[in-house]
Amino acid sequence: MADVCQWHAEYLKPQFPEMLDAMHEVRDILENEKSKYVQTKEKALSTVKRMREKEQKVNLQDLLKLYDSHGITPDLLVAEGLDVKVPGDFFSQVAALHEKSEAAAKTEKAEKLDLGDVPETGILYYDDYLHIDFESEVLAVVGNHIVLKETAFYPTSGGQLHDIGYLEGPNRLNVLDTFKQDKVIVHKVDSEPIGWKPGIVVKGHVDESRRRQLAQHHTVTHIINGVCKKVLGNHIWQAGAEKTEEKGRLDITHYDSLDQKQLDEIERRANRIIADAIPVESMMLPKDEAEKRFGFRLYQGGAIPGHSLRVLRIADLDTEACGGTHLRNTSEAVRIIILGTKKIQDGIVRVEYVAGNRAKAIFDADMDQLARVMDVLGSTDPSTLEKSCQDIFGLWKSLRKAGSKVNSAPEEQRPAILEEVIATAKASPAFAALERFRAIGRPKNLEDVAAGSGIVIARPHEHLQSSSAAFKVQKEHLGRTLLRFLGEIDTWLAELGA
Repeated sequence: MADVCQWHAEYLKPQFPEMLDAMHEVRDILENEKSKYVQTKEKALSTVKRMREKEQKVNLQDLLKLYDSHGITPDLLVAEGLDVKVPGDFFSQVAALHEKSEAAAKTEKAEKLDLGDVPETGILYYDDYLHIDFESEVLAVVGNHIVLKETAFYPTSGGQLHDIGYLEGPNRLNVLDTFKQDKVIVHKVDSEPIGWKPGIVVKGHVDESRRRQLAQHHTVTHIINGVCKKVLGNHIWQAGAEKTEEKGRLDITHYDSLDQKQLDEIERRANRIIADAIPVESMMLPKDEAEKRFGFRLYQGGAIPGHSLRVLRIADLDTEACGGTHLRNTSEAVRIIILGTKKIQDGIVRVEYVAGNRAKAIFDADMDQLARVMDVLGSTDPSTLEKSCQDIFGLWKSLRKAGSKVNSAPEEQRPAILEEVIATAKASPAFAALERFRAIGRPKNLEDVAAGSGIVIARPHEHLQSSSAAFKVQKEHLGRTLLRFLGEIDTWLAELGA
């Protein structure tokens, strides 16, 4: 199959030279699809075999589920000797399942306000995400909803959460929510707007901390999308995104799960983009001009109605049509930490990350934990931690087995076995860590351990992740898990007289 694609790419090179350039990606994708096909087929045969051995009865609902969720066709069931009755409209019923699902999703309607003929709201946040104070005329008041002539409040859209803040007029009203109805931005306030009426001029203030964090996560979404394309290939396309204060997430089209090496490379390159302090350009362009200049990769977030586009460009890394709040320079993102990844469906991979103050908070917590873990182990080199944790886990495991061996041995053999166990433990590389643990007072909580001062490590979470893998725990639990294992080793050896 790959050879056939190669022939086509060579034949079409005069018109589409990029096809030949992408052949290494095509080969990887085809190989991955072949592997998935073989695995799915083996799994399907195994499932059918178990059903046959149990003489399982298969009704219509079972048929639909087996086909739709597991790729097991009625023909395969029949071929393997199961007694099934396949209706003539089986595949129509499969299609109907998806039609019902789509219909259910489309029936969810948002409440519509009667805003009359209020004109389109002017947007003040496009040119400067820190435009957070403004004055504007009130155009409509509907219950506890207020519409202004122009606003700096961002409404929930494009996967980004809305701004909060307050409006100052006849009285101060806290803005709890901001949303868009057609082309009108609506501010939902916390109390009745007494004295508020069309025509008066009021002041608005957007919460700066929330705005900055959301802008950091949104701009970083574009950075990671562009970096993923460079690391993984041109087939990368945004399949969804979400930006909250807590974190950002990006769903991308990719044929396989991402391994730790790929995540580390994406994170390194993304932080290099931040360090390079690249200007983030924002421009309003006629749609046809934008498409001619930048192509249809503009529409990573989906098609955008209207005759003009707000285009966001980060050098040659990423260019997209986007209406969100964005930083002025990549350096304002401060730092990016990738929290993890998972495959959410076939061909779609999710990457979760933090930036700005959220990344700084996680970095500081990781740095603090790493410094304390290094103190427990008496280490000054974080690259040795993974091996030290593996040694400690190995000693813990061998002592647990030795305990069973001693207890089951005849009485006269126990002294010799105990002597051998103690000698083996003292010869273990982990014994030095145990002696250090005893010397610092056998702490039970990591907070009781002094954090070494002056230690600065560029990527502390990498060392925490690799070291925590030895104990099969998340990096957040490394410190307390390490102390628990050392405590149990200490107790066992003390009981043995070592």
